[in-house]
Amino acid sequence: MMFFSLFLISAYFSQCFASEAVEIFANGIVKYSGNIYKELVIDNNTKGKNFITSPLGVQVILALVGEGCKGVTAQQLITGLQLPNTNVRREVINHYRTLNPFIKGTFELNLAIKLYISRYFKVLPSFLDLARNIYKSDIENIDFSNHVLAANNINKWVALETNNTIQGLVDANELSALTKFVTVSALYFRGDWTRSFSPQRTDNQNFFPRYCNNNKIAKIVKTMNAINTYLFLDSSALEAKFLEIPYKNSNCSMTFILPHEQDGLCSIEKDIQKYLQKQKLTTELVDVSIPKFNITSSINYIPLLRKLGITQVFEETADMTGISTQRDLFIQFVTQKAFIGVNEQGTLATAASAAVGVIRSLPLPPPDTDLTFKADHPFFYYIRDNESGVILFIGRYVQ
Repeated sequence: MMFFSLFLISAYFSQCFASEAVEIFANGIVKYSGNIYKELVIDNNTKGKNFITSPLGVQVILALVGEGCKGVTAQQLITGLQLPNTNVRREVINHYRTLNPFIKGTFELNLAIKLYISRYFKVLPSFLDLARNIYKSDIENIDFSNHVLAANNINKWVALETNNTIQGLVDANELSALTKFVTVSALYFRGDWTRSFSPQRTDNQNFFPRYCNNNKIAKIVKTMNAINTYLFLDSSALEAKFLEIPYKNSNCSMTFILPHEQDGLCSIEKDIQKYLQKQKLTTELVDVSIPKFNITSSINYIPLLRKLGITQVFEETADMTGISTQRDLFIQFVTQKAFIGVNEQGTLATAASAAVGVIRSLPLPPPDTDLTFKADHPFFYYIRDNESGVILFIGRYVQ
């Protein structure tokens, strides 16, 4: 089995139902997301770098695969992904998938899941029904021996689901006549801040990329500035400031967590779970400065998942007899591609960043507040659906 995951991020909106099932699911996501974050901190490909990822996206797609697994293979997925019991899991996932696609005002969301199965490979009817009815996953039989045509078909579907923003997700060389099962997920979303930043107040400021006691010198970065009311917390106990900015027409918001010390993120990341819990923020007038940034990440999830105890699903000993009676089915790789762009309007998704002309910066009026959030050193952030408590995306900005 081959697994591709694409996440294109600009904002996310989710209409959630308040229920015990969602709360259980959300608590598991928080713990699992924290575990993934901590592994990314020490992973050679992301160590000391910016990154963006959606642990939730990988969890949902592997939850579908896990429905067809048995024995140790299934139990490792349930434990490592922090999945609730089957009934709770299906209730929550079915609800989210029923809302999709969703468009409201400046908000747009489309989460699509599709299984490409070899034309010589027979899948059990019970798994087909589950994939289509609960996970709303489309299924298509395909000839992988023509790897170029197969890759083109998959990439066309991805382009369609992401409004042609992403092209060429799958490399034809990654497919062959031996390929039996390709799982692809595409998430497209965009939206605007409820309190946007004025582009005329964006200027160049110093950013001090001091992380884990490195001595990197300051860099000049485009920085957004505003004095406005936000949900805010300055916690002496956690030694960090929290700033939450909601999105229009949604229950979602983006929260930035800024350590008090310039090199404080390194310490925070060792106990990241505490910072992912909901904090008691209050509405305050705050003088805010946040860098504009674009981050693209391509992450191989298999080493991360192995660290969480999920191993058998990636080996020939995997038991996927709930998908097919054939016993040589296993996942060959799990790749997630993600992009996030934060600017004055909100969190926008683009395939490439355009050059921005230099504009004259207009000074802010003198702040009538002593509260500041000056993100001039490494911080991390997450996007959360506040109605359910589910963390959708998590990342950091260190340089």
